[in-house]
Amino acid sequence: MAEMPYADFEYPYKMYSGYLKGNKEGTFKMFYWLVEAYEHPEDAPLLLWLSGGPGCSSVAGALEELGPFYVNRDGKSLFQHAYAWNRHANVLFIESPVGTGFSYNTEDPKSYTVGDDLTADINLHALSDFFSRVQPQYKTRTFFISGESYAGIYIPTLARLIVRGINDKTFPNTKFQGMMIGNGYCNVEKLANSLILFHHYHGRIGL
Repeated sequence: MAEMPYADFEYPYKMYSGYLKGNKEGTFKMFYWLVEAYEHPEDAPLLLWLSGGPGCSSVAGALEELGPFYVNRDGKSLFQHAYAWNRHANVLFIESPVGTGFSYNTEDPKSYTVGDDLTADINLHALSDFFSRVQPQYKTRTFFISGESYAGIYIPTLARLIVRGINDKTFPNTKFQGMMIGNGYCNVEKLANSLILFHHYHGRIGL
């Protein structure tokens, strides 16, 4: 990215964006935005961010939570985020699953039917494409996957496929280090049951 629209300030890091292949046929176009680290990006780890939903935009997560810029109240200008995660890591945002944000299906742009297993497979293909074709310099970097909400499902299912791919030597980067899940939606039964205790401890209901 040569420049960021509406950013009337200088920033010391590089950014890249485009599309990754989310399936073997290349018909799933997965939008990505890579924001490199402030200092020494060649030594910093890579962090993949996936928003939840399902269907919440990772770009929205970048502009409202952990990314390098926030949008001003006028909706037309940006300001730098003092606690952006790319102060310590190279951060990769992928719009997932297909149909989310700028990601789309070329065969049927209106078809967004996906499930957890397909989403994991799409993310695996996109990440493999990132390492092997789009940004091969990251193939030897340590990397983590992170996210929030329904990414509590996305992340473990993707991590399982990554580890399997590393073991059978089909995944291009062998330096997967771990995962981070914030406020994760991991188990619907336990989550629903915990809401009762949550409301009780906050004085909203009696037991």
